[in-house]
Amino acid sequence: MACKDTSRGLKCALLLACLLVHSQAARAGGGPQNVLVVINDQSIESQEVGLLYRATRGIPERNLCRVSVDPYLYNATNIFFQTAIVARVQQHIADYGLSNQIDYIVLCKELPSRVNANEGATAVLFYGFKSAPPIISTCSMPTNTRSAYYKAERGFSRRDKYGGTNLYLAMMLTAKTLYHSISNIQRGAAADGTAPTGTIYLLAPPTDGNRNIRYKLFSGLNFESRFWSAFPQVKESYNNAEVNRKDVLGYLTGIANYPDWFWSTNDFRPGALADHLTSWGGRLPEPGGGQSPITEWIRAGATASYGTVAEPCAYMEKFPDPMAYFWYFRGFNLAESYWMSVANPYQGLFIGEPLAAPYARPPGIVISGPASNQVVSGVVTVQVAATTNALGLPPRALDLYLDDLWVGTLTNVGPAAGNVMSAVIGGVTCSYAVTTGDTLYSAVTGLAASINASNTPVRAEAYGDRIRLVYTNYGQAGSGITYGTATSIGTATVLSVWGLALSSNLLESIYPAREYLSIVGTANTGDTVTCKITLTNGVVVTNQIIAQQGQAGTALIALLKNLINSNAALQATAGVRAVTFTYQATQEMTLEARKPGPEGYNLFVDFQVTQASPPGGLSTGTSFSDNFDDTEEYVFNDPVRTYSILTAQGNILFWTGQEPLEADYAWDTTAVPNGRHTIRAVACDGAATETQGHAVIPVLVSNSAFACVLAAPTNGETTVLGSNVYVEASVTNESGGVTQVVFYVEDKPGTVLTNAPFVTAWSTLDYGVGQVSVRAQAWDGTGQSALSDAAWVEIQRSPTLDTDGDDAADSWEQENFGGLYVYRGTNDPDGDGFVNSNEYVAATNPNDSNSFFQVAVGSETNWLTRLSFFSATGRVYAIQYNSGYLTNFNNWLVASNSPFPGIGGITNWVDDGSETEPPIAETTQRIYRVRVNLP
Repeated sequence: MACKDTSRGLKCALLLACLLVHSQAARAGGGPQNVLVVINDQSIESQEVGLLYRATRGIPERNLCRVSVDPYLYNATNIFFQTAIVARVQQHIADYGLSNQIDYIVLCKELPSRVNANEGATAVLFYGFKSAPPIISTCSMPTNTRSAYYKAERGFSRRDKYGGTNLYLAMMLTAKTLYHSISNIQRGAAADGTAPTGTIYLLAPPTDGNRNIRYKLFSGLNFESRFWSAFPQVKESYNNAEVNRKDVLGYLTGIANYPDWFWSTNDFRPGALADHLTSWGGRLPEPGGGQSPITEWIRAGATASYGTVAEPCAYMEKFPDPMAYFWYFRGFNLAESYWMSVANPYQGLFIGEPLAAPYARPPGIVISGPASNQVVSGVVTVQVAATTNALGLPPRALDLYLDDLWVGTLTNVGPAAGNVMSAVIGGVTCSYAVTTGDTLYSAVTGLAASINASNTPVRAEAYGDRIRLVYTNYGQAGSGITYGTATSIGTATVLSVWGLALSSNLLESIYPAREYLSIVGTANTGDTVTCKITLTNGVVVTNQIIAQQGQAGTALIALLKNLINSNAALQATAGVRAVTFTYQATQEMTLEARKPGPEGYNLFVDFQVTQASPPGGLSTGTSFSDNFDDTEEYVFNDPVRTYSILTAQGNILFWTGQEPLEADYAWDTTAVPNGRHTIRAVACDGAATETQGHAVIPVLVSNSAFACVLAAPTNGETTVLGSNVYVEASVTNESGGVTQVVFYVEDKPGTVLTNAPFVTAWSTLDYGVGQVSVRAQAWDGTGQSALSDAAWVEIQRSPTLDTDGDDAADSWEQENFGGLYVYRGTNDPDGDGFVNSNEYVAATNPNDSNSFFQVAVGSETNWLTRLSFFSATGRVYAIQYNSGYLTNFNNWLVASNSPFPGIGGITNWVDDGSETEPPIAETTQRIYRVRVNLP
């Protein structure tokens, strides 16, 4: 239904008086009013998934954006995607007044998942099309693809822009089948607030050294988890798979594919994240090259997954960091946690349920006035109050929505100017006085700067509401350093910022020091590889290999590994081991300190390749002389965040807010139609999670007797997809006559009538299977307006409808294939010679090559011919016979009892002469055939 202007200033929305100005908006954390759902009207499964997701999450119908795209279009050109998807989304947001509230975009099932064969659709909606080369010959990283939301550790709001690059957090609700998509939605919603226990499995499959590279990131998550007593168990596994696990909260691995049996071996907890690092996991529907698609994780029971749509090369920056699980545990929702974990997501596709938030704890909130369903008129005071959440965090801000359109921020409490935030580190106090205009995030950054400017043995790094303290005396134990925090009222009149140190002392590193060595190229005779290791006691151990002609870097890495591991001088606690984390030949090797902890930093390696005949021959991936200090951040080459997991750390959290947090809003009801309206109040907590709490009430506005009533359909009415819904409205107590009645379907304006009777109809095919509301709004000659109550219509699946026109009913395809767009009617997936449209008509199993329509010929004791076949209910059968020669196919006759209905069992038809003419005894031959058709 196209958007249109109608009189009285109505533009694709109910008229609201929504003017409220505050200096800072306070929305983040993600609520139903912040989500735009994109539905493809050429796909009834996209429609059904979108309507179900809307109903499950309570998303306003106004937030459903409909597009029209070929459901088999998986790869779109950028020009097409910008026109058919991006522009349509932008226009919808503008037309419906949603620009101040949409932060999330959900693509429903049959929509393009990649753009120009190289960039993920969710990435393009997130920060635009990057025009990156499809396969980079040098495997370099495009400089314009970095995400400013990467590791931001704060609730997402489009208003924050994050360096001006970010638009929306986008995810695709998709799966191999419709049923898996439905269960995915249900699992995501069921996860909310459950704080599940379980295990996060981090795998580095040894058979796939090209893809198991995220093992370098495992210790970072482990270190952070140690500050939280309730953090789920983290299991690092160097197996190809973990199976028969009943408690999977996360499954992160690197492998091209798993066999089909694997996907049913584990039980995933609601809200679980799972992905595998491989080239084309996000290239839907089937990646090719024997790689498993990320939709397999949804089928297995995960709530979300991620993969790249084109060859990414082995860049970890293009895949989720295990730290996603840390932010998830902190209370960020699924979309925020996953998006924060990918540094360069341009080739990536995020799939799953974005609002799932198993560890979120929303603040309490009530609307104390007016009362639910109260009749109101004139100016009404809306009274809102919010309280602390289950973790004791106070609310920070209150937003108000009328009919789910953002009105404004009623109040937003940040750290009060003059409040003092302090950190005490090893007896040294570092402080920051909050200044006017400071947010929690800028104040935390200010305190971190104060710490770094003081004489303390730590470096402070600010992440949202958190300061990480990193011990800077590398190579030495730091657990003796105490730290704490305090806040005071200072020169302000109220204290509105607080802090908590997550331990009393810095936690020591328990991880082995590592250095990564690589050898590339092919050797010339005499090329020399030297790995000189200086132990912590000053002993220098030299390992050297003189290469032979033609030896590859992989062979020399293997030789060097064996040489180091057999060197007696390196076997003691102070020594090192060489590890490759794979059975495969590889060009890279890890040197790992045998003793974990900070002392490993004091190991020193000088790694060089000397070419016998330069410039040809071997070279190192990186020639260097360095301490053992490689960490995950070295791999990412991130100059902003260069901490080492080899040194002791601490964490301080801060939050702001007020409890109780109260606000009033004077609502002039004369600016809205008479009728039922919704007030939604949203509170967000004072931490970086900015988790939302919601209070929603209906009220009945009655500024006059003028009323509009919907006579049809009735609320709760059911109908079948493909039918038309009759709509009728009546108007009473108007003044000056009725000037127009506008009918709304899905909360969007459609038919406009200026004369009675006010009757119209709409096609269910325009909306799909699910719940759709109908309303009517009338205007009279004085300019007054009245709005009817909504009637919800439940549209159900049709047993016979064939929306994709492939001569097989949609419901039959969904039952047999799990979805409408898995196969076409002309496909023959079981290879029995009968295409799907034939098997549909015959009511046979299209997945079983032994199931096809067949007739057995026999005879009775009196030698009369008997035809036996299975006849299905819902089908009709006709017996045809021909007493002529095989070449005379024009003489087919129909037995007199045909057609007859199937019985759901074996039908035996005997040619006893009562239904055929002449009797078979009077013929020299007779040929038979059986036709099956739909009724």
